[in-house]
Amino acid sequence: MKTAGILGGLGPQSTALFYQEIIRLSQSRRIVEYPRMIINSMSIWDFSDKMNDKDQLFELLSKEIERIQDQTDFLAMVCNTAHCIIDHLRQHSSIPLLAIQEEVVKKVREDGLRKVGIIGTSITSRSQIYKNELDLYGIASYALPDRVLDLFNQLIFEEMLRGQSYDAMHAQMLEHTRLLIDQGCEGIILGCTELPLFISQEEVPVPLYASTQILAESVINQCLGQEHDEVAVDGPRNSTASY
Repeated sequence: MKTAGILGGLGPQSTALFYQEIIRLSQSRRIVEYPRMIINSMSIWDFSDKMNDKDQLFELLSKEIERIQDQTDFLAMVCNTAHCIIDHLRQHSSIPLLAIQEEVVKKVREDGLRKVGIIGTSITSRSQIYKNELDLYGIASYALPDRVLDLFNQLIFEEMLRGQSYDAMHAQMLEHTRLLIDQGCEGIILGCTELPLFISQEEVPVPLYASTQILAESVINQCLGQEHDEVAVDGPRNSTASY
């Protein structure tokens, strides 16, 4: 079994959700041994201070990756915003680094969607990491307007990460998903790893692609090796996850 290096804490709620999903998926597949991983839980406030400067962000994330890469076989970051510099990080990493947008778009492609909406922080949306990946496969996308993004970003970093405003986040998520559906989106990417805490599939009439859960599934597959993806305690077993 490979060992995963996880860069987390960005924010802590989503890292906890990610680990819970690792446990849930492992139990649903009846895996003998939980995936091995080392989680480097960074300070969200160090990250938020530097996330608007790509040079400073690269320096910070590089140092945090170096702390764990010698003890791991591959890396993953439980944060969509951090992926705005993933190409640069990959060039300087000695081991493979999973890209959350690549893993999410794989799911969208498997479902055959032609247009999807994207909800994320302003940096994630404006860096177009999801749009660029979707464009590679001819899938149309629609992101929230700037006026909405700015208010949403403020709510995430000034309130939600401090444990406040569940009701406000929930209300905004319902409003934003309706807006995207009205634009003809056949599915919606939750491109911020905290967002599954504030909305569920039962509340939305189109598929939600929760980047947190999808990354967890990809990490398990990498740890076990694709050929062992469905091995169970008492033999092979079919298992699927819905998003």
